[in-house]
Amino acid sequence: MSRMKRPKTTDEDPLYHSSLDLDLSDDSTPETPKMLKKILPAKSIGRPKKIPQYEDTESNAMSKMIQSIGEGLQKTLSAKKRKMEEFADNSLKCSIEKLENFLTKQEQERKKMRVFYAQKIEKSLSEWQSTIDGIKNSTIKIQKLFLQQQKLLDDAVAVQNQKIKLFEQLSKDFVKENDSLENQQKSTQSNIQDDLKSELSLLQKKLLAENQQQQMDKLRKSLTSMY
Repeated sequence: MSRMKRPKTTDEDPLYHSSLDLDLSDDSTPETPKMLKKILPAKSIGRPKKIPQYEDTESNAMSKMIQSIGEGLQKTLSAKKRKMEEFADNSLKCSIEKLENFLTKQEQERKKMRVFYAQKIEKSLSEWQSTIDGIKNSTIKIQKLFLQQQKLLDDAVAVQNQKIKLFEQLSKDFVKENDSLENQQKSTQSNIQDDLKSELSLLQKKLLAENQQQQMDKLRKSLTSMY
């Protein structure tokens, strides 16, 4: 708040006469001005002494004049005091009014600033919340997709495991069947060889018998021809 400028004092301003060496109280009696002290004798200012009869009229006139001057000064000082009080009241009212206006304006500016930043903060929080919600939704979608992919992977692994087990079983069955077939082939081959040996032996015997028979027949024919 700007500092109030002190008004310049003039002859008509109450502050101009505030430097007088006089008491401003309404109930007090003003002191005798220095000018009157110079005019009046020093003896007349103090306690009055008995004076001759012929000086009473002049003394009374002087006392009345001093009294009227004092009353005038008292009225002037009272008026000046009232003016000073009015001036002080007006200055105080003006200062209070300026202070109230300043405080009101400052409060309005504070309120405006609070509203402005409250709106900014609310907007920022709303945008932040929207971003967080978007991240949450994206995270949920990613989690669902991950779970789906994981389920597909688990199913694929299970299928592959079943295929591996089936392959292992087929391999075992193949080895077993191959061994059985080899054993069967060996047994069949052995039987065939035995049969061949038997047949060869029979064939050999048959051939020998036929050869012997042919030789016998030749021998008979030879003998018959001789006789």
